[in-house]
Amino acid sequence: ETLTPDAIARVTIERPDAQTIEGVRAEGGWAIARPHELAAADPAWNRVASTLSGLKIERTIEEAPEDLSVYELADPRLRIAYFSQDGAEHAFAFGVADPTQRYRFASVNDGPVVLI
Repeated sequence: ETLTPDAIARVTIERPDAQTIEGVRAEGGWAIARPHELAAADPAWNRVASTLSGLKIERTIEEAPEDLSVYELADPRLRIAYFSQDGAEHAFAFGVADPTQRYRFASVNDGPVVLI
């Protein structure tokens, strides 16, 4: 099943060196819910939703990794969770780029290490 950007209702972005930001699709556009409630720039949040809906797992690297630090996933550089309109949550942790610099090591829903 393909996820469309319009199906994404909420996005949370966490970085270790910054405040967590949460955007919520509201009637008439997007709103920031965290760290403070305020109106959001719809084009920016629409791009975030579009990018998330287009993420593609290129391949699985390890089904049951023993050492996530190898991929910088023990303390990820970025965590993004999105919630679809039906309430399903999808959580991504992003680590270091792969040696080709084309993909990034990631974990989806705390599962296997993949290249995205």
